[in-house]
Amino acid sequence: MGGSYNMNIDKDKLFFNAGEIKDLPLIEQHLHTNFSDGDNSPREIINCAIEKKAWRVAFTEHVRKNSDWYKYFIKEIRELKEIYKDKLIILTGLEAKLINLDGEIDATEEQISQAEIPIGSVHAYCKEGPGNRFYEFEELEYKEALEMDLKCTLKLIENAKNSGIKVIGHPFAVYLKYYSKSVPAEYMERIIKKMAANDLAFDFNSHYLTDYFEIILKLCEKHGTKINIGSDVHKLEEFGEIYQILKNKIFKK
Repeated sequence: MGGSYNMNIDKDKLFFNAGEIKDLPLIEQHLHTNFSDGDNSPREIINCAIEKKAWRVAFTEHVRKNSDWYKYFIKEIRELKEIYKDKLIILTGLEAKLINLDGEIDATEEQISQAEIPIGSVHAYCKEGPGNRFYEFEELEYKEALEMDLKCTLKLIENAKNSGIKVIGHPFAVYLKYYSKSVPAEYMERIIKKMAANDLAFDFNSHYLTDYFEIILKLCEKHGTKINIGSDVHKLEEFGEIYQILKNKIFKK
């Protein structure tokens, strides 16, 4: 893995098959900057990407419907895209959370329309009924939480055409983070199969899913599910992390 801007790869192809991952140049399509909860500016991320000979980056900033700053973010990324067009491919994006069991996300149609890579993620477990209400994590035992994570993710997938998202962000990350229990392979397979049927990409993310990389790749290959690759970067030292993990743990076998 690795490479440069001039590699022979279709620059309009956003997501990849599992079998293509090993031969990809350095791509980071899950990045956060100091516009939301990242440590660094977009320009700092870009300079790091160029130094590491990255081929493409996508700035997938956390948004909410009331994120008025997003229009300024888009303006800056588009300006940087033009400045660095001969050194790096730069894409706009966003990451928005699921807010109810109708599959709605916390992003406006305008925000989604400006994002080349819109990601929808489960960041909390939605309650039944009207309004946008969520469980406190201590309310649920881990088995209940696992079922809620699956339910919320399926709702996110089912409503993707209406919401406009193209990627399901770090599936089961909330469960892994707050409950520290393993995710059964059949649960991963249910969502990966559903993503393929809805033409969505799986967010192959080194922040939460490292222990599941091998099974995720196998299941994505089995069902023809596309992959969005990224380290969920929040600080410079995380840039390219996913490639090191793949190189050291998966592809050296």
